[in-house]
Amino acid sequence: MFEKILIGLDGSTLAEQVIPYAIEQAVNFDSRVVLLRVIGNEAVAAPARATASYLQAMAIEEDKAHKYLEGIEVSFRERGIVTEVAVIQGEPSDTLISYAEQNGADLIILATHGYGGLKRLVLGSVADRVIRETKQPVLAIKPVGES
Repeated sequence: MFEKILIGLDGSTLAEQVIPYAIEQAVNFDSRVVLLRVIGNEAVAAPARATASYLQAMAIEEDKAHKYLEGIEVSFRERGIVTEVAVIQGEPSDTLISYAEQNGADLIILATHGYGGLKRLVLGSVADRVIRETKQPVLAIKPVGES
């Protein structure tokens, strides 16, 4: 049913709580998995986005993100799940949605961070936007320990 599952991870331990659910789905449906980390421009503070130091800082952030995802990838490969990693710069919700559509993801799995009220208004909700705007089914997990 789900040939390719896209898992959005933001580097937080809360987001990583989706991993057991994602492994279960991938095993049950014999799915391939893409672990995706979107790096937003806010990851590197820089007054001018095209400066050499900014580009260098973004390259360092991308390298850290690849290493992070490769560490997580081990859990999937140990279960025999075909897995790939992707690191992309962009706005998280838009990037997740377009990546899913352009790369044939049949299911998106991500964590909610449970922001409410003013915090949600200010910070936004990647999960909320993805759920509302994507054409693909979404499995949104509210991690334990969230307020």
